[in-house]
Amino acid sequence: MFESINDFTTDRLAVRPWHRQVPDQASMLGVVQRMLTPRATNDLPAGWQGPFSEEAAKDWLAELGDSLLVATLKDDDEVAAFLVVFPSQESDGDTAIRIGYVVAEAAWGQGIATELLHGFVDHLRETSPATLLAGVSASNRASIRVLEKCGFRSIPKGNDQGQLAYRLNLD
Repeated sequence: MFESINDFTTDRLAVRPWHRQVPDQASMLGVVQRMLTPRATNDLPAGWQGPFSEEAAKDWLAELGDSLLVATLKDDDEVAAFLVVFPSQESDGDTAIRIGYVVAEAAWGQGIATELLHGFVDHLRETSPATLLAGVSASNRASIRVLEKCGFRSIPKGNDQGQLAYRLNLD
């Protein structure tokens, strides 16, 4: 299941694993530093909040490895968003896919997150139906709307730090 998450496209986006989207690690470190600004990462877990030094960007890339997909705008190859996907073991023993995303500040308000997630969901429906899980800060109304527009439903697994849990079953 998880190995089939690969390249996909939407009307405006080309999405690929970072090492196939960006020419080299040095270039990718610059992309991470530009993308993971304090505003863009405000609602992410503490260890993922910006700003990112070159060393922090290198550590972040090493931590994510092949779990990091980069979405570029087809018309100018500008990085518009990151999509992070990784397997997550559920209590019943099944494997789900945990997702997270960050949209470049310059792309906010343009529907990029919704298009990215819709494209990912459509890609998985065609290639390998799965269960998707997402966490979101209760104060992040925009991300909550994106998840709900893409078919995710709230589940009672939030935590005491203001995080809500969302789920989408594709099978």
